[in-house]
Amino acid sequence: MKEKLSWGVVGTGGIATDFANALTRSKRCKIVNVTGLTPELSKAFADKWKIPATAASIDELLADKAVEAVYIGTPHPFHEKMALAAIAAGKPVLCEKPIALDAEASAKVIDAARKKGVFLMEGYMYRGHPLMREVVKRLQEGVIGKIRHVRADFAFRVPRDPEGRLFATSLGGGGILDVGGYVTSFARLIAGIAEGVPFAEPTAFAANGVVGPHGAD
Repeated sequence: MKEKLSWGVVGTGGIATDFANALTRSKRCKIVNVTGLTPELSKAFADKWKIPATAASIDELLADKAVEAVYIGTPHPFHEKMALAAIAAGKPVLCEKPIALDAEASAKVIDAARKKGVFLMEGYMYRGHPLMREVVKRLQEGVIGKIRHVRADFAFRVPRDPEGRLFATSLGGGGILDVGGYVTSFARLIAGIAEGVPFAEPTAFAANGVVGPHGAD
């Protein structure tokens, strides 16, 4: 394992800002390049977080030899293309969830990483939290007995913005892609503990929901 890692960041929004802020307290990681939607956004982000270089495009960022790994923090619809570009360049990838908009596209990204031998991780940050490691350990030890039921909820209230990423279908809007993935991931993890495997898939599935006036769930 490398003792220190230099990152290239793709995206300059709120999630990328959280990532950059976290790395200011890291002794092992630093950001060396960033690319955003416009040169102005990239420069502002670089100035704020004291990043030494900016790139006009993801291709330019990937060509930077100082970039050893890539963090993708763009809106959902761009994840697939950018992850595939980073994988093709041989750069390890940490991509915010969802890794793509649907199962077929996700499989394409995962298959590309396997064929290229490139590390790929989807950014479900809770899985790396020390609290979750302790939860898994205790459940495996049977602290509550046999697991028979899992209920997972994740919701928040936000004003409806037809052009915002949470509501615009062009930006991959909707609750399923934004927070629904977390509860699905958690349920699969706990079901796996019950079955004695890393994760377990459902044997049956039922769902209901509401599609809003702008087409997003």
